Amino acid sequence: MYWHEVQLISLKIKLIASTDIVSLISLALAEIYLVIATVFRRFDIELHDTTRERDIDVSRDCFIAEVSPESRGVWVKATASCKV
Repeated sequence: MYWHEVQLISLKIKLIASTDIVSLISLALAEIYLVIATVFRRFDIELHDTTRERDIDVSRDCFIAEVSPESRGVWVKATASCKV
């Protein structure tokens, strides 16, 4: 087997592996979307310890929009369960 044949075989293996990874990532994202949708459908959710100015509004622009450095993120609290 010549070196270019070995390279071609390894390239085919890499391409097959990369398409498998892309499909697995797509499957994982679909599962995450389903879980989030189920949580929002089954529970009453309200904001907890979140202010618009600190945690939601854009306060600085560092190539991407960012919130205030004091922000702890958006917190939610489930107030009722299983609305089925």
